[in-house]
Amino acid sequence: MAAPNDILGRLAGFGLFQKRIIAVILFASFLAGPTSFVSSVFAVYTPPHRCYVQELDGQETSSRKTTKLLSPTDSNVSDIISRYIPTENGADDELRWSQCYMYNNTYTGNSTANNTIKCNNGWRYFKEPGEFTASMEFDLVCDNAWVVPLVASFMMIGLMLGSITGGYVSDRFGRKTASLTGMVALTVSTLLISFTPVWIGIHLMTLVQEFANIIRMASGIVLLNEVCPNKYRHRISVSNILLSSVGSAFLPLFAFCFRNWRYMTGALGIVQLFALLPAIFVLEESLKWLSQNGKQKQLKKILYKAAELNKIDLKETDMTELKKEPSQNSEEAGEKDTNKEKLSYLHLIKIPFLRKRIIIFSLAWLSLSSSFYGLSLNANNLKGNRYLVFLCVSGAETPGHILSMLTIQKIGCRLTFVIFNTITGVVLLITPILQSGTLD
Repeated sequence: MAAPNDILGRLAGFGLFQKRIIAVILFASFLAGPTSFVSSVFAVYTPPHRCYVQELDGQETSSRKTTKLLSPTDSNVSDIISRYIPTENGADDELRWSQCYMYNNTYTGNSTANNTIKCNNGWRYFKEPGEFTASMEFDLVCDNAWVVPLVASFMMIGLMLGSITGGYVSDRFGRKTASLTGMVALTVSTLLISFTPVWIGIHLMTLVQEFANIIRMASGIVLLNEVCPNKYRHRISVSNILLSSVGSAFLPLFAFCFRNWRYMTGALGIVQLFALLPAIFVLEESLKWLSQNGKQKQLKKILYKAAELNKIDLKETDMTELKKEPSQNSEEAGEKDTNKEKLSYLHLIKIPFLRKRIIIFSLAWLSLSSSFYGLSLNANNLKGNRYLVFLCVSGAETPGHILSMLTIQKIGCRLTFVIFNTITGVVLLITPILQSGTLD
């Protein structure tokens, strides 16, 4: 259909119409960046803890007290606590007080009973001032400790489902519809996490949250590529991912300011409204998608709006051709469609060239995702201040995205892909050999 393509070509550029759409999508990516890890890294964080013992912890009705859990090697407290709490070796083989067991009998003055029982009066959490996490509220420790890493599993399930359906939803219902639906679902699910009365609500909403985030991201990237001319596409695409990682780097600051997990997730949900509201009024459907799906009336309306914003003189003859072209060539188009084989997802495997590339990129994406999420989701297990550790983990993406943007311009996508994957592999191989310091 020649006439529509000619008109779309004239409007493809960096006019005000395109710049508004680009700005909204990039801003939404920046604000959505922190949502991916807010639950798995900060909301369900488990601080140091041990069994609550009345004789040790006084007459408090709550076991959640702001103090520091001292080591069994500290002579000032070891003799007292050892009467009630046994010791154990932690994950790093460092001696610590047992987190799940206590002595069955009290100290008699001559000896301490060595038979132990599980904590029968709750736990005492040694946390920072004002800190209150879901693990503390729901006591997700000891026998319930398996619940905490399950949040990351639900997150990855949502990511997988979103990746599978994101492209289809965008093609079936349109880029704008998919993007707005993803933003609405992301905002609502993030807000609902802060109100959930049970721990399973965190898991389910985290799944929906990541599913919605991927739908928003997938449709947004397609819309960005369809409103940008070819020479700007790689810059805009990388900028979209770059801003998402920059937003993720702000999560530690956000979590530091909102120490209560309900306030943290609730405030983050409210922040998403600052992206959703402009998107409702600014985003327009992709002109290419409208043309390909025969949405002529809507296409004509948006073309006039784009021409007005971009100060382009759109001739009425162009719009007349746009309107007449499908009906004039309907028989010819019907014959071509009959002779043309309908494409499906199976052709990605049937065509050798595509099959080869898909296998290569799938393996590369699998290895890169494993290292990226493995490091990000285990930020709390690394030595040092957990806010600084996550800031370093997430902040390390930013120079990588900037460097990839520059190298793509100079040497192309293929060599950039090979070089950075090789560097990643080498670093992963030598990491176990290196002795890392502590970030305090």
